[in-house]
Amino acid sequence: MNFIVSFVLILSMCAFTYAKEKPKDKLYVCAIFNNEARFLNEWIEFHIQQGVDKIYLYNNHSTDDYPKVLYKYIRSGIVHFRQWPYKNDSANWTKTQCDCYMDCIKKVKGKVEWVAFIDTDEFLFSPLHKRVCDVLDWYADADAVGVNWVMYGTSNVEYLGDGRMTQNMTYRAPLEYEANKHIKTIVRPDRVQGCENPHYFLMKNNSKVVNENNENISGCFSKHSSEILRINHYWLRDKHFMINEKARRRGAWYEETVKSLMVADLQLNQVYDPILKGFVFD
Repeated sequence: MNFIVSFVLILSMCAFTYAKEKPKDKLYVCAIFNNEARFLNEWIEFHIQQGVDKIYLYNNHSTDDYPKVLYKYIRSGIVHFRQWPYKNDSANWTKTQCDCYMDCIKKVKGKVEWVAFIDTDEFLFSPLHKRVCDVLDWYADADAVGVNWVMYGTSNVEYLGDGRMTQNMTYRAPLEYEANKHIKTIVRPDRVQGCENPHYFLMKNNSKVVNENNENISGCFSKHSSEILRINHYWLRDKHFMINEKARRRGAWYEETVKSLMVADLQLNQVYDPILKGFVFD
């Protein structure tokens, strides 16, 4: 009997040790979305290729066929899905998004080293043709990394039926374009204290927040640098989305019009840069 008891205790200790020492996942991505079903498949697949272990997606009042797109990813476990039916008007959107992000932070603490908080029109990658999960090893001493936008226009594409922005959107704004100073943040969730802006997080005392060059930064802007890590921001997507979806949202929030977005599109379509066309890893 004593032998059996001892054997059970040994097995229990081994199981406890395994659970305690089981390595964390490397990288998750979190995003909130609204009526973007035709773009989700490409966006998910692209970030899986970047070495993302799991994607946390929050639906905010979508009425399109997103369940059909997400079903296989939810079933496989790569996507963790949650309804987030809170206000998305201009007065409440920042809080809605930040609350969503903090919900994700609470869920993933202790499970993963890094979480990137981006939108579904933003594609995070390394121009060095290395997976993002591997590039993050270069920031072992950092608690958060800010990654600059590179803003793209519609590239005069009328409609992307298959949502292949990485292959068809090839015109961007100059790198010195003011909006390219914006960053989105990859954080160590265990070091996060709060969120007041979707672009950055309030970190615990003595946390180190850096740009891609390991220079200390604070807030949602940083001197543009996108040679190691980069976010291609397809802000308008195609012309159909710009006119029928983006203009509707921006008009309700900021009284912007289709005409004003078309002017912005001209500014964003100045430089030919097909960096993601046929993109491969070393």
